[in-house]
Amino acid sequence: MVLGGLIVAFDYPQIRYIEEMDGHVVSSATMQVYERLVVEFYIGTAMLTGGALVGAWGVVSGMLKKRTVQ
Repeated sequence: MVLGGLIVAFDYPQIRYIEEMDGHVVSSATMQVYERLVVEFYIGTAMLTGGALVGAWGVVSGMLKKRTVQ
């Protein structure tokens, strides 16, 4: 979850910067970096979401186990 959050936090500003360069000439190397950043961003988002779901599942299952023990 932490890794996913870091990927999202560091890749998003770079993606926005490249997207705002529409009026300028963008090289093919820049477009390759942009495409890689977008893929990394989506993977980071998936990791962040998956980590949050696993964490929530752990909390809920822990609460249910405590309820059944009593």
